[in-house]
Amino acid sequence: APEASLNSIRQVLNAIAQRMDPEEDILWLHLTSHGAESNELVLSYPGRDLYWLTPSHLRRLMDETRIRHRIVVVSACYSGGFVAPLASPDTLVATASSSTRQAYGCGSASNITDFSKALYLEALPKIRYVPEAMRRAQQIIHEEETTHQKAHSYPQVRSGAAIEMLLRELSKR
Repeated sequence: APEASLNSIRQVLNAIAQRMDPEEDILWLHLTSHGAESNELVLSYPGRDLYWLTPSHLRRLMDETRIRHRIVVVSACYSGGFVAPLASPDTLVATASSSTRQAYGCGSASNITDFSKALYLEALPKIRYVPEAMRRAQQIIHEEETTHQKAHSYPQVRSGAAIEMLLRELSKR
C-alpha cells in the first residue's frame, strides 16, 4: 500500500482536483487513523517516523486544490477538533467523536470506528440526503453507547448552507 504521508495526501488531492468539475463534483474524503488528544491524526508506515496531520494542514491542502464542494469524514478519536478548521459554506464535516472524546469502537483491533460503520452500513443505504444520514449515524452511536453503558463519544456533524443545498438537489435525482 502507498505510504500515507503529508506529501502523498497533497498528491492525491491534486490528482483528484484535476479530474473534478469544480461546479458540480463533490470530494468525499474519508480519513481513518488513530487520533491524538491534540486533535491530530497519526500517519504512519512501518519502519518510519510518525507524521501528524493537523486540521489546519488538511484545510490548507484542500484549499490549495480549489476543490469547492467537500464532504470530509474523520474516523478517529478526538476527531471533533477537525470540525471548526474545516467548516465552510461548501463543506460537510463529520467526525467519529468530539474533540475531547475517544471514538466508540476505536481500538487496535478495529480498522474503522463504529460511527463509520453506522454511517456506511446503516444510515447511507437507507437515507439519500447525506446530512440526514450523518445525523442518523450520530443517533445510532448515541443509542448503542447508552445501551452498552459506554462513555458517549459525541460524533460531530457540521454542514454549510451551500453544500446542503447541493446535496438536497442530488438526493432528489
